[in-house]
Amino acid sequence: MIALFGRVAVLLCTYVLILLGPFGLYLGGLFLLLLGIHLGWMYIEEADNRPQIKYGRKWKL
Repeated sequence: MIALFGRVAVLLCTYVLILLGPFGLYLGGLFLLLLGIHLGWMYIEEADNRPQIKYGRKWKL
């Protein structure tokens, strides 16, 4: 599923790049950056199951 979504995202970015030129490159890069942050955050949320998160003290060390 993620592979399919990634393929569609790359095709979409390529299409926008062809249509809009430099501005499309900016938009495509921004989209890929946000996608990477989103996937990375989901991975961190799943991988990080330390006890303090269960008690709602996520931002305290």
